[in-house]
Amino acid sequence: MASRVTRKDLAPTLAAAHEWIERCLIDDGSVLTDNRLWTAPLIGEVKRAFVDHPDTGPDSFMDKLRGQLKSVSRAGHQLAAEMLWSLLLFPSNISPDLKRRHVQEVWEPSGEQLRPRGQTFDDEVVKGIGSGGTGSNNYRPLELAFLIAAAASLKQRTMRGNCRSPPTESCRSSP
Repeated sequence: MASRVTRKDLAPTLAAAHEWIERCLIDDGSVLTDNRLWTAPLIGEVKRAFVDHPDTGPDSFMDKLRGQLKSVSRAGHQLAAEMLWSLLLFPSNISPDLKRRHVQEVWEPSGEQLRPRGQTFDDEVVKGIGSGGTGSNNYRPLELAFLIAAAASLKQRTMRGNCRSPPTESCRSSP
């Protein structure tokens, strides 16, 4: 895969995405902290708050998300913030400052100060690799719901014993 497009170096963003896959989707960890956030129970908690209780009102995505997450645990807020970080990693039509502010706003109710690990919040990482267009903003609730469903499905496969860490070839190709 190319790591450079015109004058834009994609390597830091792609490395962060790879780290997210390894630490979070495979190992149940976190890219923002040393906590274990991407566990089936926490994903289920965020799913119940966000997916199972949609807010179709006129408020902004961030206002609705904060409202939907009021019932989740501290770790649930941290997981939701990290999910948002992963969604915002690739679009370049959202400034790094706004991305960091949104993640911080979701993290804040956890009561723990966000001290990102490594370079996960650096401009070079979160600047994005291409414009998501208006769709990346207009359909963010659907993107988050999809990410939650995909993560829940992956963790269910792991819990049923279909996958190992790291995943085997049969895990990658199972339905």
